[in-house]
Amino acid sequence: MLSGDLDVAFLSLPERKPAGIDARELATVPLVPVVSATHPFARRGRVSLADLAGEPFVDFPPGYGNREVVDRAFAAAGVVRRVALEVPDIDMGAALVRHGLGIAFLPAFAVARNPGLHVLDVYDTMLRWSMHLGTSSTRRPSSALRALLDLVDLHVIAL
Repeated sequence: MLSGDLDVAFLSLPERKPAGIDARELATVPLVPVVSATHPFARRGRVSLADLAGEPFVDFPPGYGNREVVDRAFAAAGVVRRVALEVPDIDMGAALVRHGLGIAFLPAFAVARNPGLHVLDVYDTMLRWSMHLGTSSTRRPSSALRALLDLVDLHVIAL
C-alpha cells in the first residue's frame, strides 16, 4: 500500500497504525480462550493466564494482529506460554483445538461456527482484536476507492 501497489487492504492493527496509512476500524471482537470439549479445563470453567502457561497453544504466526494481542497480554502478565502449532486460518486453528492438539484464543464469532469447542472464562484479562480497512494517507483515492470507502462508512456507522 505504501509503495502504491495496493489501493486498499484489510489490516489487523493491535496498537498504532503505520505512518502513511489511514485506517478505518471495521470491527472489534473479543478473543476468547477455547479448549476441546474433552480438555480438563472444560470442566473447570474459570482460569487465569498463569493457569494456561503449561498448555500447548495453537496460534497464528508472529506478525498477525491477533497473535500480537495474545502475546502482549501474556507478556504483561509475566506469563510464558508455548506455541506448539502456528496456523494462518481461524477455522484451521479451531479444528486443531477441537482435536485436542492445543488451546487457542479465537475471535468469539468463530466459536459459534465451530462445534466441539469450549470457551473458558479468563478472569484476569479481556482481549479484543480489531480489523481495519487501510488506505494510503499520501495518495488521493480513485473514484472507485472513494465509492467503496463511502459504502464502508455507511455500513460501519449502521452497526
